[in-house]
Amino acid sequence: MEDNEEESPEEELPEHRGLTSSEEAFMRGYLDDDNETAECTECGCLLDEATKPLKKEIDEEELLFCSKSCLEDYRDSF
Repeated sequence: MEDNEEESPEEELPEHRGLTSSEEAFMRGYLDDDNETAECTECGCLLDEATKPLKKEIDEEELLFCSKSCLEDYRDSF
């Protein structure tokens, strides 16, 4: 490499290890356009069938949640 060339930051990225389940779901949704994704109604994290979202019908609308705590937080907000 010549002295005046800079390395691209993408080349130096570490492997994605130690991600939370929400981060993993985001990466799957971001990298795989074939998967249908949705957002958690409470926190907005990305969900897909691999994350097994909780489904709850509230006011005749099916809502999706990433966790029981998000579902409870949503209920408590009313």
